[in-house]
Amino acid sequence: MQEETLGHFRELVERSTIGFYRTTPDGQILYASPAIIKMLGFSSFEELARRNLEEEGFEPAYPRSRFKEIMEKEGEIKGLESVWIRKDGTRLWVRESARAIKDESGKVIFYEGTVEDITDRVEAEEAYLTIVENALQGMVIIQKGRVVFANPAMEKISGYSRQELQAFTPEEIRNVVHPEDRNRVWENMQRRMKGEEVPSSYEFRFLHKNGEVRWVKIAATRINYRGEPAILASYLDVTEEKRLAERLEAIYRVGQRLALVNSYEEIARIIIPAAKEILGLDDVGLYLLDSAGEKLRLISHSPEAPPGPEIFPLNASKGIVPLVARTGESLYLSDVTKHSLYIPGTRETRSEFCVPLKLEKRIIGVLNVESPQPDAFSLQDQKLISTLAEVASIALGRAEYLELLLKGEERFEHLAQSSPDIIYRYRLQPERGLDYISPAVTKITGYSVDEFHSDPDLWMKIVHPEDRVFLEKVFNDANFFRHSIEMRMIGKEGESVWLEQIVVPLYDEEGNLIALDGIARDITERKRAAQKIEDLLNQVVMAFSSAMELRDPYTAGHQRRVTELALAIAQEMGLSGERLKGLQVASLLHDIGKGLIVPAEILSKPGRLTMWEMALIRIHPQAGYEVLKKVDFPWPVAEIVHQHHERLDGSGYPLGLKDRDILLEAKIIAVADVVEAMSSHRPYRPSLGTEKALEEIEAHKGVLYDPQVVEACLRVFARGFTFSP
Repeated sequence: MQEETLGHFRELVERSTIGFYRTTPDGQILYASPAIIKMLGFSSFEELARRNLEEEGFEPAYPRSRFKEIMEKEGEIKGLESVWIRKDGTRLWVRESARAIKDESGKVIFYEGTVEDITDRVEAEEAYLTIVENALQGMVIIQKGRVVFANPAMEKISGYSRQELQAFTPEEIRNVVHPEDRNRVWENMQRRMKGEEVPSSYEFRFLHKNGEVRWVKIAATRINYRGEPAILASYLDVTEEKRLAERLEAIYRVGQRLALVNSYEEIARIIIPAAKEILGLDDVGLYLLDSAGEKLRLISHSPEAPPGPEIFPLNASKGIVPLVARTGESLYLSDVTKHSLYIPGTRETRSEFCVPLKLEKRIIGVLNVESPQPDAFSLQDQKLISTLAEVASIALGRAEYLELLLKGEERFEHLAQSSPDIIYRYRLQPERGLDYISPAVTKITGYSVDEFHSDPDLWMKIVHPEDRVFLEKVFNDANFFRHSIEMRMIGKEGESVWLEQIVVPLYDEEGNLIALDGIARDITERKRAAQKIEDLLNQVVMAFSSAMELRDPYTAGHQRRVTELALAIAQEMGLSGERLKGLQVASLLHDIGKGLIVPAEILSKPGRLTMWEMALIRIHPQAGYEVLKKVDFPWPVAEIVHQHHERLDGSGYPLGLKDRDILLEAKIIAVADVVEAMSSHRPYRPSLGTEKALEEIEAHKGVLYDPQVVEACLRVFARGFTFSP
């Protein structure tokens, strides 16, 4: 019976994934189970037994002497973590428990113990720690009103060292928050600790160590840390974004004021002070090109006495202002004194930013900014100055057009004749025909003005066949006159020309529609450019997807299939146009974060993920968002990717958003993601089948998944939808 029991025990040891061993104090290996032999990369016990543990097998930072010292002092080893060296020289993290076996005299005969391979866990912890330590966002853990952890980014954001943050009392932590935000932030933290519902993300002001008031955006959640409740919070410094928004809002208000101004001088008297008040600029000049297009004249300057010439010939051989007016391109000189065209003035100037004032492509003037400091204007400064210049251009252009219109019909005729756009009046009563059409129509369509006058129906005849039905439909729509429309015309040489039209109806005293006034602009090049941008965007998206496929073919295939289903659901729900394009891009990239931060070994791991591996996986929406927010997509792609693992009841991640805070596109991807994942084979399990997947989303409809999205998905499959291979 005893032999049978010993046999069962031996079989259990031999088959266990936990290693068992016996070694002597002088380093001989008396026994090692198959698990240890496999861990260390040896082919047999005999090969392993040739090692003398006193001489090799341990990482220098974890010598065997440490093991023996603990054994001598404690009489046993419990959960000692150390690093062994495999046969190929690589490191093996282990957790070890052992005891000393002694003879009757008390002398140690051998040690026997168990070993568990914890390499995956330690490496995941190291990876997680690396991410946290190198994160751009400040991260802290607050427990019992104190900071118990802070990463380097938090030191940079707050100005305090980790030691200083961790030494703060609860009252000192509270006082770091701006007085006007203090009660709100503290109340949110207390309610979050109690498990109450609190906004997962919001903005507030705090006091930097240097006394400066700064803005941060916080995202926080309640966690268990070392067995007790705590708050894990990340902080993103949004001070510059806030300041930029405030300055842009101020420029917008300037634009509103300018809408009521009709003269160049009044416009300049608003723009120049605004540059000083909003942007802090001390040396600003506004130049306008004369009607002959030959000279630039200074109409306003701050301070009153300009440092240089007040009039520049447009073709002047010297001067930055005329250079920019000729090229039509903004020019920033961090040290203007080194430029060959610089003209020294009465005051020292080191840096200069000169922006053309444009109406479409026509130059009407220049906004010039100077500073005695080298490299005085940051990229943000340049963008804000350019925005102010655009506001000034619009106001100056409106003043110019108003001046022309006020001079009567003759001036209107001149404007229409010189306009690059087609200006027309189409008479509907008493008989149809063109009362007027500008010469631009010949340049754009190839047909002469006389040809249009002789054939009242020529305008409709040359509308592209595919757009004619659309035009007839919108003409009968009550909203036709409220919006611009885009359509194609067939030019005289057979080429397609894209036009953007604005049409204004004219009615007689009885309310009858008698004529249409219209302006049609040639947007062919804009359309081509937009198509090129869209093609380039598609290439970038496919490049991202292809790059992921090289690293993890499963994720790439998953994204493609999720995209198929997401688009089918969206079309079933009535989404179209740009929203479908945005959804397609977001779907193709929704798991890009996995390819960036999650090791391929974890993505393809056949077994259950550890807690640390799962934590790393759960970061991927945030990682994807951090990369994609830097790309200027015409759709909220980064936000959709950020939210695709959020759930209606707030149980999702990474932000814990609830129903109304989640974008519809993210809700669609969430459902498509679950259905595809359950329907497909995974490294750790076979496919569960489409039927199970649909049961899952229907069972949690209204709790985890949006009801309308789920119903649309069920209808799509009922009509025979299948994933491509």
